[in-house]
Amino acid sequence: MRVQFIQKQEQVQKLSLTPAMRQSLECLQLSALDLLQYVQEAALENPMLEVELPSLSSVSLDSQAAHETTITEHETWDDCFARRKEPSAEQDALSTLSSGDEDSLRDHLLAQLGQTALIDEQLEPVCRFLIDCLDSRGYLDCPLEALADETGLSLFLLEQALFAIQMLDPPGVGARSLSECLILQLSQGEHFSALTLGLARDGLEQIAKKQYSELAKRFHTDRKTILAAVAVISQLNPIPAQGFGSRESSSFVVPDAFIYSQNDSVTIELNKRALPRISVDEHYRIMLDSADNAELRDYLRQKLRQANDMIQGIQGRGQTLRRLLRYIADYQHAFFCGGELRTMTIQSAAEALEINPSTVSRAVQDKYIQFGGKVIPLRELFSSSVTYGEDGALSSVAIKQRLRVMIQSEDPSHPMSDEELAAALANDHIEISRRTVAKYRSQLQIPPASARRTRT
Repeated sequence: MRVQFIQKQEQVQKLSLTPAMRQSLECLQLSALDLLQYVQEAALENPMLEVELPSLSSVSLDSQAAHETTITEHETWDDCFARRKEPSAEQDALSTLSSGDEDSLRDHLLAQLGQTALIDEQLEPVCRFLIDCLDSRGYLDCPLEALADETGLSLFLLEQALFAIQMLDPPGVGARSLSECLILQLSQGEHFSALTLGLARDGLEQIAKKQYSELAKRFHTDRKTILAAVAVISQLNPIPAQGFGSRESSSFVVPDAFIYSQNDSVTIELNKRALPRISVDEHYRIMLDSADNAELRDYLRQKLRQANDMIQGIQGRGQTLRRLLRYIADYQHAFFCGGELRTMTIQSAAEALEINPSTVSRAVQDKYIQFGGKVIPLRELFSSSVTYGEDGALSSVAIKQRLRVMIQSEDPSHPMSDEELAAALANDHIEISRRTVAKYRSQLQIPPASARRTRT
């Protein structure tokens, strides 16, 4: 019997993130409260970690219910989802208080990984990585090309993993745009057709402007059919993460930094009081140096590496946040000194800091700053722009500021309606719908005109 050996070359690609890199990425994307919980859990498993937790009395806490709703990049499509009812303040507060008992979107997605044939052992760690890259809406807001550069993985493998995630529940998760989110939901539902697909892909702007007759001509159908298709699209969920609990364990958020402005100078102070003090336990370090048992020595070496990785991860988190906040303070200097917020994107910040866009995306995720007596989600400073005039743009936060000033200066006996406010903004070449004005006014906690009227 002759045994024949065949030599063949097989290329296998694995996730090239080292444990230290994973630790650094995990720490960077955690909120201050999540980081405390993460460190506590790590300390229970690692005797090398010595952790001193901050006292709650020394940490500035602000009720999340008092914040303005975080602005998303898709506000200009409000009319597309006119039938979707916004929760009341009472419902919102109840949702916040009960969120600690609900699964987060991340937990929900991770639980599904082992239940689908699309995801094998090679693809699973890549899927886990991409799930950790999703933003608070359930979108992947970082280009796959940038993630390929960061991890050393091929673009093809990342695309495979993203496709697998997009097949999970809830429909629309893992989308890279509003259009893709809607298409993913349509493809998994009973109303998927060439017309609904075309509207979700190329007709959202005209839907927002209610140009139904133009859409009927464009898609070679009648107005009634267009209205039926628009009704289908308006029932889709633009935020896949909606309805899932937050990883925050309470109804409070902790600011990661304080920003002060005085005499045209902007100062940044990281909230170190909110962070745990973490070090290597000297008792176990001495035990490692003197241990005769090889198995004990190996165990303590492993735990020492993990402890050092966590310390470096937390230090790196602080350094990245400080650099990003310094850039934001410089770029948005006018805003912090009482002016308007400039349009700013994740990509532009990454290019200015010469870091990966995914790093910036993680750094702003679930982070808050305290400024002017308010706690502001850091992502809110990266809001979308609205066309202003012929050669400029205003962020949605800046438009809110204008609305506030307009309402403060109105005649109390004849307050401006939402339609009149929209018209006044249009006179300044700021084109937003009456519905968007109503939404911004509500987020500013300003009552409607009927409740603002002062009778003499």
